[in-house]
Amino acid sequence: MSRLNLLFARLVVLSTTVCVVSPTSANADVVLDWNRLALTVPSAVGPPQARHLAMVHVAMHDAINSITGEYRTYSPRIEAAPGASAAAAGAVAAHRVLTTVLPAGNAVYDAALASAQAAIGEPGWSLGALVGVVAADNILAMRLSDGFTTPATYNPGSGPGIWIPPTGVSALLPGFGRVVPFALHTGDQFRPDGPPPLWSERYAADVNEVQAVGSNMSEALGLRTPQQSATARFWVGNSIPIFQQIARQISGLRQLGLSENAQLFALLSIAGVDAYIAAWDSKYTFTFWRPINAIRNADIDGNPATVKDSAWTPLAPTPPFPDYVSGHTTYTGAFVHILEHVFGTGAVTFTATNLNVPVPEQVRTYLRIRELAIEMIEARVLAGIHFRTADRDGDRVGRQVAQFAISHVLRPAQEH
Repeated sequence: MSRLNLLFARLVVLSTTVCVVSPTSANADVVLDWNRLALTVPSAVGPPQARHLAMVHVAMHDAINSITGEYRTYSPRIEAAPGASAAAAGAVAAHRVLTTVLPAGNAVYDAALASAQAAIGEPGWSLGALVGVVAADNILAMRLSDGFTTPATYNPGSGPGIWIPPTGVSALLPGFGRVVPFALHTGDQFRPDGPPPLWSERYAADVNEVQAVGSNMSEALGLRTPQQSATARFWVGNSIPIFQQIARQISGLRQLGLSENAQLFALLSIAGVDAYIAAWDSKYTFTFWRPINAIRNADIDGNPATVKDSAWTPLAPTPPFPDYVSGHTTYTGAFVHILEHVFGTGAVTFTATNLNVPVPEQVRTYLRIRELAIEMIEARVLAGIHFRTADRDGDRVGRQVAQFAISHVLRPAQEH
């Protein structure tokens, strides 16, 4: 990875501050505790972080539900001795996965595990721990050869519409679309039709919209409101910790039990990482250029309805991978679809917090879960880094991925 890509990754690591809460009580929900802990250690963000979270939460789900039996497990169900603590099983499973995939955080994870052990006590702890170890080892073995570490390169073509990395910058994660999914059969299972042709009215509308509202000068020119600029800034960078925070908040409002939380966060994580796999499959299949490339080279797109502006600059930095489809909206679409499946589409008031934007912009309030997906589509256009078609198609792909996960994994155990 180039030095610029490393800098980009380090910047997005810092895009959201996460509150750390260690398990201190046997009554604390182990799923929420370890969800927080999984986000405390700096790591590669976006798709790699989504993969780590899925491994953690699938292992926890299988460990907990092998004991409670409320939901079907992802890997074969593990026999548990009478008296085994489901909370202990979940904690040990999460700890074992995290210390394997993110060893830099071992001191944090070890301290949290010791605290949980002291709160739960024996013999429940030791009996549950046996289940947790097996659950973690199952998922670690399943992901050992999933293609995540397989080297991949990006060899771009040339000409109008093709995304070419800036000089000195390497394409980020060109092989992630070929990683073995958690629920999908393959990353191309819901591959969309592709971006609009350069000669089309749809393409011209996409370019002209982002050229007007997504520039770093758009607010000064009266083309983007201060509120819209705040929306764009809020969702720049890594959004995964913000969405995890939202899920924990709504789970608490609805008072989900341990097995329910294990299933919810595992399903969210499976849909989330598979959404990224699907998005990256699309990105490196269509290799469509970003707004900054399109606007600065509008004289060669063959579309008379677009106008070149060689000095145009987006509000936010453009990430080093192709436009179509948007990874943010694909992940958001999947996440929102799972939340609506569990909690419904009715009114629910919740907040999202990002401490790395100006103080007046740090907390946003929502009245329905669906508002997140709508806002994310707008945010990526307003930031000047995606076309609307890439955002909308990504949202649709994310929903398709999530629905497939809902239908095929972690179903209630009582279903026939």
